[in-house]
Amino acid sequence: MNDLLKELIGRLVEVHSRGGKSSFRDEGRLTAYDEHWIKLDNGEGEVLYFSVANIRLVKPLD
Repeated sequence: MNDLLKELIGRLVEVHSRGGKSSFRDEGRLTAYDEHWIKLDNGEGEVLYFSVANIRLVKPLD
């Protein structure tokens, strides 16, 4: 597994992703990742999973 996102684990990030013709922006703490998915806790009791194929940007916020 690539350790590229290791420094962002536990940090607040902004994720820009695409689904069909729509673009989305989500914020939360990056809690886990692997070669296919990233896992984000948005702090509202929800856990979001993103396919890395649909992610355009992962931006650290803190």
